[in-house]
Amino acid sequence: MNRPAFLKKGDTLGLVAPSFGATIEPYSTRLAAAIPRFEARGYKVRCADSVYKSDGLGISTDPRSAAEDVMRFYLDDGIDALLSVGGGELMNETISHIDFEALARTNGTLIFLMGLSNLPVIMKGLMDAGLDPGTPAAVLEKGTTAEQRRVIATVETLEAESKKAGIQAPAIIVVGQVCKLAESFA
Repeated sequence: MNRPAFLKKGDTLGLVAPSFGATIEPYSTRLAAAIPRFEARGYKVRCADSVYKSDGLGISTDPRSAAEDVMRFYLDDGIDALLSVGGGELMNETISHIDFEALARTNGTLIFLMGLSNLPVIMKGLMDAGLDPGTPAAVLEKGTTAEQRRVIATVETLEAESKKAGIQAPAIIVVGQVCKLAESFA
């Protein structure tokens, strides 16, 4: 997957369903309306199989299939950004099937949207997969609001530092050298 500075016309958005897809209302109607809007703005849209599956128990499909879709799209050089059509606590079943070794090998910036409840699993998964525990990492709480807070640490210390700071959702997790630049944007 490419990681452009900004999305531009012609880029491809990969829609995935790591927790639940667009098989029930209001999600199916909203997705059906969103895709043409993305396309009208010049983006190409590709949907993973799990977006329209409904053979799972509580989630769109079985957790392994959902994780395979996420990883297949993430590693696809023809996809420029991933968007989840649904999320929530059911992602806890999927995350154990994520290929953390593939993520650790990317040598790029990793961003986990709304992943705070899975922070320990994500950090442990990356370290177990060989990512240097000293790799810079950050959590950004309530980004773009007046209440925005951030914690800059390492993959090894991010969980403890986030707890110490009392970080709460909504928050995003960022892993990579870009985290070193945080102070220059303060």
